Amino acid sequence: MIGDQGTRRIEVRGSDAAEGRYDSRIVDRLDAHEFFDPGSVRWYRSIFFDRPPERQPGVTDVEFLREQGFVVECDDRLAPTRAAVLIFGQPRYLRRILPRPVIGCEFIGAGFHEWSSDRHWVDRIVVEENLIEAWLILSERYLRHAERPFSLDRQTMRRNHLPADYESFREAVINQLTHQDYGDHGRTAFIRFYRDRTVFWNPGDAPASTDDLLDPTAKEVRNPMIAGAFRRIGLSEQAGVGMRAIFRNWRSLGHVPPIIRNDKAQGTFELALVREEMLSAGATEPDTGRSSRAEGGADTDTDSDHGDQVGPDMVTDQVPLRLTTRQRAIVNACDVPRSLVELMERANVSHRSHFRTRHLKPLLQVGAVRMTNPGNPRASNQKYVLTEAGAGVKATWVTA
Repeated sequence: MIGDQGTRRIEVRGSDAAEGRYDSRIVDRLDAHEFFDPGSVRWYRSIFFDRPPERQPGVTDVEFLREQGFVVECDDRLAPTRAAVLIFGQPRYLRRILPRPVIGCEFIGAGFHEWSSDRHWVDRIVVEENLIEAWLILSERYLRHAERPFSLDRQTMRRNHLPADYESFREAVINQLTHQDYGDHGRTAFIRFYRDRTVFWNPGDAPASTDDLLDPTAKEVRNPMIAGAFRRIGLSEQAGVGMRAIFRNWRSLGHVPPIIRNDKAQGTFELALVREEMLSAGATEPDTGRSSRAEGGADTDTDSDHGDQVGPDMVTDQVPLRLTTRQRAIVNACDVPRSLVELMERANVSHRSHFRTRHLKPLLQVGAVRMTNPGNPRASNQKYVLTEAGAGVKATWVTA
């Protein structure tokens, strides 16, 4: 199987153990004039300059790579950085620093909860080429399997009618290629397309917390040279907002927010795009006690409603709230004042700060629920109860 999560974490990961950033270190035994794949550099330059080769500045490929910082001087000669080899390298040179595939991809002909590891996939690719080729291969295969198949201009990556979830897919893949731990040679990043969700898994946890990942500020980046290379050709959002772009696009399609699992103990990161409609006020409510199953098969308390669920622009006196199952459970419970612990039990969530930030706080912000002691939010006797607006929303469920 691709990227078995059961593999033990390598104790000293390259990106964490190296002095400076992993991708900026020099590969001193490679010649800067021969390591790269000319087709990959040609493709990158065409996007970078947004013009055909005959109209680009008259510099050689090596000069271009040097101008961009991918090739540097080393002992009176030019040598590539690890980022240069990862992004542009020919396979035989790439394997010198990465003796495993860059990423694998499986298309599963079943739902997430229906599939098990002993069942076969319907399509599978294992990418051992550089990151440019990895992006081109993955995007072409994604478009081939889209609900409405599309073709893509390999040179410009432009298409007038891309699938609705293309933005989320693009940002998620570039996130994998940018932030995985390339010093971890024992585990391979993977993408699994199920009928009802897509899972992106990486060796290498995110330095930031889950809450910080959704904050639109600059963050620590594992491979800044690789991140900058993709950003300069418009294949990723500005630093710090890529994950927000994924959440924004996914929510615009009416789906529940993506699930993030940032496991610092195991050194892994997982993003799941779940194709489940966000509940609206009059919708039939599914089982609120259902937990999301982790990729390894065990039930977890990780919540399938992870992310920004509601905002001030989502409710008025006339328009009902759009709620997740856990937020609906909170509203149902707040006919009488309830403590935080009581609401967590009703919503089947055990992580206090996650519950407060992701489920309760949005309801407070839109005025559906209020504190009984607003002057002291952390008071030991603090409880939460419906407002008139929240009671009105709940009334629509009874009359719908």
